[in-house]
Amino acid sequence: LNKIKMLAIKEIINKKPYVLTVRFNNDEIRRIDFANIIHKFLQLADEKNFLNVALDDYPTLSWKDLAKLKDYDGKIISAPLDFSPEMLYDISEK
Repeated sequence: LNKIKMLAIKEIINKKPYVLTVRFNNDEIRRIDFANIIHKFLQLADEKNFLNVALDDYPTLSWKDLAKLKDYDGKIISAPLDFSPEMLYDISEK
């Protein structure tokens, strides 16, 4: 059987405003430019927030407490803002 390996990000190599260079678990080093999607995630438009990126447990790129969600009681709570590694791979380039 062929095994399909799920994508994950192993390492953040370089951080610049709105552009990250990462190593995926297939060992490809790719550049992710958020310029075309940043308007959908205005909390990332703040340079300080953007550069505060880290890897979460998945691992994928994550920004702590930048998303807002309603909990079961209807209370607004903070949550991490993250993206699937597959989507990040699709918008990245070598």
